[in-house]
Amino acid sequence: MNLRVSGEKQDGITRSDSDTVRTDFSYTHRLQSGALLWTNVTGAFATSPLALDEFHDLGLRAQLTLPKKVAGATMHLGLWARKRNYDFSPHHRDGRREDRVQADLTMVFNKVDCYGFNPTMRVTASKTDSNISLFDAKRFGVNFGIQSAF
Repeated sequence: MNLRVSGEKQDGITRSDSDTVRTDFSYTHRLQSGALLWTNVTGAFATSPLALDEFHDLGLRAQLTLPKKVAGATMHLGLWARKRNYDFSPHHRDGRREDRVQADLTMVFNKVDCYGFNPTMRVTASKTDSNISLFDAKRFGVNFGIQSAF
């Protein structure tokens, strides 16, 4: 179980200044199958001198780590949902409302060790629905990277 409160202060040059406070609560549980289930609830709000950049949001995330390696790699499957509201928007009198869902698959190739790092591959798909169609989005990505083996 983990509880985290964090703050971020952004002094913008090309963007407006903003202050964001975020709270996360996560819980990890090993299932009978040996799989590891991680769940998270997060909430945040941002304030700014520019009303366009102020928001509050709520997110839920779950990630399942499979108990057995697949093709020699540790497999993580994730689902995520977030609701974000901006009280002000020049595009809509009721502000901006966004609902985002995301699914991802991450493979960590533990058998390949290069100076204490393992290669990773992540496939992500997400969809954002907004009351302002300008902000609707569908994204798909494949990322290759490394992570610490320790």
